[in-house]
Amino acid sequence: MELRNLEIIDNTNEGLGVAKSEEGIVFVKGGLVGDIVDVEITQKKKKFSNGFVKKYLKYSEYRENLYDEKLTDIYHFINLKYEKELELKKKMFLDSLRKNIGIELENVEILENKNNLNYRNKIELKTNENFELCYCVDNGESKIKLENCPLSDESINEFLPFLQEN
Repeated sequence: MELRNLEIIDNTNEGLGVAKSEEGIVFVKGGLVGDIVDVEITQKKKKFSNGFVKKYLKYSEYRENLYDEKLTDIYHFINLKYEKELELKKKMFLDSLRKNIGIELENVEILENKNNLNYRNKIELKTNENFELCYCVDNGESKIKLENCPLSDESINEFLPFLQEN
């Protein structure tokens, strides 16, 4: 089943786009807040559906598309403008406090990372069926081979080819 012309109005902590349709709430893999998309539904439940972007009709003003789309499976917000990412994460944090602990805060300060590239000092890799080093996504069901990750520390990226050879 396909739903057409949906606007992504929010994103979940897991990076799924959130849209509303006549069918109810739709969680959309590949959707960023502000995108207008056609969605292929993969799972329909009573109160919500899951799907993926079949076609982008209009890209969000917050989307940058600087990196390969496969990276969004690993780092959900990598193609989202950093200011919007901070805004979303702040909202997610406040929502989580309210829902899980019952604390209502009006505002918190989110500290901006001065370097939003090559800052991660830890990565988790697995091997695929060809024994190539890969990042796991979808709870380990899918593996993505990357030669270089723009968020990993430079020293990790330099070391990856050496690991792959041995």
